[in-house]
Amino acid sequence: MSDEPKKRRKKGWGGKREGAGRKPTGIKTIYITLYLREAEADAARFLAVDRGLPISRCIADIILEAYQDRVRQILKS
Repeated sequence: MSDEPKKRRKKGWGGKREGAGRKPTGIKTIYITLYLREAEADAARFLAVDRGLPISRCIADIILEAYQDRVRQILKS
C-alpha cells in the first residue's frame, strides 16, 4: 500500500463552490406581512399593474411618496 493520500472524488451535480449562490444586495430589508381588505388588495393590484411593478415594490413606493410629502409639509411649517 502506498502512503499517498487518496484523491478527492468530485461529487455528482452541483456542490458548494466559492462565490456561488445569490449575492447580498447591500440593502437592509425588513419583511412585513400586510393584511388588506379585498377592495384594498384589488386597488393595490391595479396600481401595480398600471405602474408595471410588483405589488410589494408598488406599495413600498406609495408609502415612501406619502412619507416624503408629509416631511415636506412639516418643513414648510
